Amino acid sequence: MRLLDAVDYESFLDKPKIFVGFSDITALLHALYYRCGVVTFHGPMVKNFKDPEDSNLKALLQIITGANQWSMSLEHARVLRPGKAEGVILGGNLSIISSLIGTPYLPDLRSAILFLEDTDEPLYRIDRMLTSLKLRGRLREVTAIVAGEFHSCGTNEEVDALLLELTEDLNVPIVSGAPFGHGKRNLPFPIGLPAVLDTEDLVIHTFDSPVE
Repeated sequence: MRLLDAVDYESFLDKPKIFVGFSDITALLHALYYRCGVVTFHGPMVKNFKDPEDSNLKALLQIITGANQWSMSLEHARVLRPGKAEGVILGGNLSIISSLIGTPYLPDLRSAILFLEDTDEPLYRIDRMLTSLKLRGRLREVTAIVAGEFHSCGTNEEVDALLLELTEDLNVPIVSGAPFGHGKRNLPFPIGLPAVLDTEDLVIHTFDSPVE
């Protein structure tokens, strides 16, 4: 986050590049999208690639070189609240998203499909960050929530129960256990692109290709 005030956004916009990362990079992903209007990618980084056959690597190469719309299968995810929703994909690391609220580097969450994940955070801190988003009215703005892996943050059952409790007054679909985060599965997704979430078909997909 210390880099955000030092980035030359006009230079990036003049010669935009494919920008990929996750975890703390969540801050740069949203700042570049918000300030420049350029789609960025939440996904694995070079240090994660030890095997050329890695499924995360193959998915990343496909999303940044393909001309087709992007999609992510939710076949092995858990549908906590069913439904269908449309919105712009935003999100990533919950700790960073929570910290960006109120700064000039986070896009408006209204009508967003919010992706969230985290790692090595005790459950009470996950509770605190989600509650902060709720108290600030941010959760009320989104059209859906897609939770990835919350690695070493409590059991799946505890995280799922927390998500349901804090959104019990919201009529939005919620999916948990999607294949992204700090674990072995970290499939990429585009920040800033409109998409559709359908829990009946167990898929989320964009309308357009993430790259031109």
